Amino acid sequence: MLRAVIVDDESLIIRSLKTMIERSDSGIEVAGTADDGLTGLQLIRDLKPDIVFADITMPIMSGLQLIEICRRENNDVPFVILSGYREFEYAKKAIALDVLEYLVKPINPLDFKQFLVKTASDLKIKKYKEKLERIESAVYSEYVPNDDAPEANSMKYTLWHICVGMVSFLRKMGVEQADDEAFSCIEKITKEYFEEKVFFVESRYLNEGYLIFENEDKPDHAKMRSFFEKCEKESGAGTLTLVFGGDEIPPADFKKAITGSEQILRDGAVFLSSRMLFSKDDIPTQVYVGDEEIRILCGKLSENDVKEAVSFMRQLLERCKAGSATQKSLQKMLKRILRECNDPGISAEAEYYAGLIMEEASSYEDVEKGFEALFEEDSDKVEFKLNDKSCHAILDAIAAYLSEHYTEKIVIQEVAEKFGFNYTYFSYLFKKVYAQSPSEYVIQRRIENAKQMLKQSDEVSVKEVALSVGYSDPYYFSRIFKTITGLTPSEYRKAKRGTGNQHIGGLSDGKE
Repeated sequence: MLRAVIVDDESLIIRSLKTMIERSDSGIEVAGTADDGLTGLQLIRDLKPDIVFADITMPIMSGLQLIEICRRENNDVPFVILSGYREFEYAKKAIALDVLEYLVKPINPLDFKQFLVKTASDLKIKKYKEKLERIESAVYSEYVPNDDAPEANSMKYTLWHICVGMVSFLRKMGVEQADDEAFSCIEKITKEYFEEKVFFVESRYLNEGYLIFENEDKPDHAKMRSFFEKCEKESGAGTLTLVFGGDEIPPADFKKAITGSEQILRDGAVFLSSRMLFSKDDIPTQVYVGDEEIRILCGKLSENDVKEAVSFMRQLLERCKAGSATQKSLQKMLKRILRECNDPGISAEAEYYAGLIMEEASSYEDVEKGFEALFEEDSDKVEFKLNDKSCHAILDAIAAYLSEHYTEKIVIQEVAEKFGFNYTYFSYLFKKVYAQSPSEYVIQRRIENAKQMLKQSDEVSVKEVALSVGYSDPYYFSRIFKTITGLTPSEYRKAKRGTGNQHIGGLSDGKE
């Protein structure tokens, strides 16, 4: 409910207004009344209402004086001025004080009801946006700002973490688009299901978000399960994961709660499996692969019997699939196998290769393919070494190709094959030389060029910028841009405009 305060020196007017407000079905309730401006001022300070109805002429302090003091105290509560006077000077002064409305007594009940309904709707939207901004600030910032309204920081919240589509085990952003249509559908269902009682906050990861409820509006677990099933059925996401992040959470603890929910999400990720996880106890039991099986597999690799090793690996993965082994348990198994294999180059980088295979995999079958590709016979590992000039020349040529074609649809695996590389080995070499994966390299080129376009002209739309740097969906582009820079494209453009380094045609190129 929205809370109102009425300040008027006529008790009859107070009773009349109170009755009309309560019968309006607008969602506004009268939290307090006062018969003079000074008492009204203290009431406003104590109750912090959403709207104030105040008469102009009152003893001790007039309505206009009351508004002036509130504005000096940085209180922007909306005022509705009530007056029996029609003089233009009162209206001018009220407008100068940025009042919401100037009503002349006697008030028409029907017109007043229509005004209340519209005003309540506008105030709810404004209030929701203000709360959302505070919540987003607490989620995104390294610290919780010292809010001027202490009650905002004393609020407690319930948090859920949602992932639309497959959980990316190593939390990487790819070059190609995520299933943004499914993500948008989830957002729509969320708003319809919970209305204004939920705050949907995007994560830094493109297919994830947080559902945050004020504790007084928090849904029980049964309702969240019902919501989860509706999303799973209607979104077309294929895979959906919902993690309970906790309740009774103050804004200062948002980051801690999100870190915990991310850990549960990551540890509990299972290929192509939708699930609700209420705690780490809901994470599937790990599938055990024994020492003897690891020894047998590594023995086959030592004998260079890659075909038999892959066949044996397939059997292990089939068992993992039947037991719903998590991506984390698969990575541990891979790391151990690669560490104990006979290839010094691979065993020395076991953790990297295991992570690379898991990063690119979206199924147990993909893990098998990645494993096979790592050991298949090719000339890459013989011909190219990191200390060879030929290796750097090839990688520089690939980097130049990516820089030249970054505006096009790029599939990194196809680029690797174009230059005669095994994708897994190519990604390893590229990251060793450039300290970032090929996908990250392409994203960096795109975002850097987008930043230059945003700085140089205010005439180019965000959609045009997105298309120019290789993204067909401006919404998807905006999310990546914000993940990289911390600002939306519009915010970035505005921030650069505000630096004062303007010149004709745009902003000067300063340091980022």
